[in-house]
Amino acid sequence: MVLHAIHLAESYSRIIVRSDDTGVEVLLILCKQIHVWFISSVHACRPWNEREICPHQHVTICEKIGKDMSNCLPACRALTGCGTTSSLYRIGKTTAFTKLKTHLSELKDLAHFGLSASLEESLPVSREFALLLYGKKEN
Repeated sequence: MVLHAIHLAESYSRIIVRSDDTGVEVLLILCKQIHVWFISSVHACRPWNEREICPHQHVTICEKIGKDMSNCLPACRALTGCGTTSSLYRIGKTTAFTKLKTHLSELKDLAHFGLSASLEESLPVSREFALLLYGKKEN
């Protein structure tokens, strides 16, 4: 869906994406080069309760959580469960986000997760993130 939005942005000035998936929202936050309106249902059982996130809010969200956090969100999402990976046992999105936020200085390399074909580059920081999620002793 995000790839289609990016492609359409080459021909259109405004793209509207409607989805209930927070993963789509995370990816669209990172697409700062295009103007996307994201519309999601607040509750899946009540689709008429919608919220709209427009381009300037994406910038505000990125500024609020910071560049490093924004860049690490896709890896956090992929490692904790998304459409292509299973979720971690008893680890929710809030827990993962909080741990990432708390330990961002240790986990900054998650921003490069998946950008290299080398598993050796992605595995150490992924392992560190998983250990933190499951209660690695703090130093």
